[in-house]
Amino acid sequence: MHRGLNVAGRGLLAMGLLTLGACAADEAGTQAQADLIAAEVTRLAPALPGATQVPAVVDGERLEARGASLTTRLPLAASGWVELRRSQQEVERGLLVALPAVNDANAVIAGDGTVTYAEGLPATDIAVQAFEHGVRIQTVLHDASAPTEYTYRVALPPGGSIVAKDGALMFTDKDGWPLGMVDPPWAFDSRHRPVPTHFEVRGSEFTQVIAHRRPDVEYPVVADPWLGFDLIDRANWWRATSGWILVVRPTTAARTFNGWFPSVAGWNELYDKWKDHGLDTNLGSMRNQYICHQQFSWFGGGPTWDLEEWRPDVGYASTVAAECNP
Repeated sequence: MHRGLNVAGRGLLAMGLLTLGACAADEAGTQAQADLIAAEVTRLAPALPGATQVPAVVDGERLEARGASLTTRLPLAASGWVELRRSQQEVERGLLVALPAVNDANAVIAGDGTVTYAEGLPATDIAVQAFEHGVRIQTVLHDASAPTEYTYRVALPPGGSIVAKDGALMFTDKDGWPLGMVDPPWAFDSRHRPVPTHFEVRGSEFTQVIAHRRPDVEYPVVADPWLGFDLIDRANWWRATSGWILVVRPTTAARTFNGWFPSVAGWNELYDKWKDHGLDTNLGSMRNQYICHQQFSWFGGGPTWDLEEWRPDVGYASTVAAECNP
């Protein structure tokens, strides 16, 4: 099956409503358009160092990008929902976010695996890229007639909410436990100049506002929300004179959301990822050190948090009193 085939086009062909020649022309045209959308996104979107894109493929009646630990399911038309599902954690996690489309544009997969929805909104294309640790939903604005607001609905549990802080968002359950995160938004014009943008939250929806109708903006404008679950980017062990140190690099979300529940969730994620890679000694102290670092990340510091395996387990309050280094 040709992965660039327009989904609606396949259905029409099956019903005999398209001639073979018309179908070939339509497929070629939509594939070229999808590749052009993906190329603009690649050119203007910020680089994601270390991130690996997972190409989407047709899987029966849906599109799916299956990474090592995260599966992203995408709709066949722009009116549907993007589903993220963590597949290799002890607790299964899922997140559903609706695309901001108002038109029922058909999904077309570009050559690099990006799923595109041409004209999902007036003068706007939508491009979705799945990665090993999250998904990036981009809007590609053609000209000044494109909307300035793009609204995403989130499937929250009863009592759940969207919390905004420092430009980022966190989805939580009724108790405040994190269900997913969104990094601060960005937008760039065709000359890669930043365009003012921010999120606004209304109930179970968040809207990206893009102030692109300015005389100095050159089109297309590309903008995004990045969605994911991760609080831990990566970690590695380092041998010091006193013993082993687990050097943890947190994500933007971990640095931004430092309440008790997000901090405990960060430790749980770190342990889940590293319990088979040496994180198995003096766990009480290591846990207290981690939670202390995330809860008080607003103190500043470098890009990593050091968890030192030899430090004594003196309880959380004393760990905090010792500035995370008892």
